[in-house]
Amino acid sequence: EEIGVADFVPQCTTTGGLFSFPRYEPFCNVIGRSAQWCSQQRSLRFCNAQSLEVKLKSGTTVDTQRMSYTEHAERTTFYVRVLRVAYSKEPAEGGLLPPSPPLALHCKTFLPLQLTRGLFVPEFESLSATKKRLEAWIRATGARVLSCETVAMRLFTGGEAHTGIESSFTYNNGNRSEYWIFVLRLYLDGAYQEPPQEVLPPPPEVRDVGCCTVL
Repeated sequence: EEIGVADFVPQCTTTGGLFSFPRYEPFCNVIGRSAQWCSQQRSLRFCNAQSLEVKLKSGTTVDTQRMSYTEHAERTTFYVRVLRVAYSKEPAEGGLLPPSPPLALHCKTFLPLQLTRGLFVPEFESLSATKKRLEAWIRATGARVLSCETVAMRLFTGGEAHTGIESSFTYNNGNRSEYWIFVLRLYLDGAYQEPPQEVLPPPPEVRDVGCCTVL
């Protein structure tokens, strides 16, 4: 078998300027384009999907083939979130195999639930708790899981501060602390309706911490 990758890069909608950042389409649009491509590839076998941040070198140029980059101190570094689909195919001299069934690629993201709120950085549930909610969702929907990934997401900075998990553009300005959470992203074959809340684990109660109480 031969291994290949197809990279899907978010499209820039506004280039930005001296006092503004560029804007990019939401990540769900990138998923949509990759899904359309996957549905047309009958001779390929889907192996894995992965989102990754690729550094913007200059302007809006995105080089997904580059295997290294530098974050310079006290300088802002821009990134775009790319979707990489890995696939396999029979070599040209190999035997003829029946075409693969059409693939309807979709994505479902699970964020860790917040446990505290107040003056300090919030706490979030553990990986095992997030995984239990993910597993309950799969059981309730009967979803066919193709692959799963763990993604680090900025909490208060970058593009995520404005559009959350749908952000396909983010940045590190190099001059302030960064707070991160890990999210779990499922890649699925087919679209699935959200199940009723009662069949899923109840969300934890959010505790107030670090706040003064006036009696």
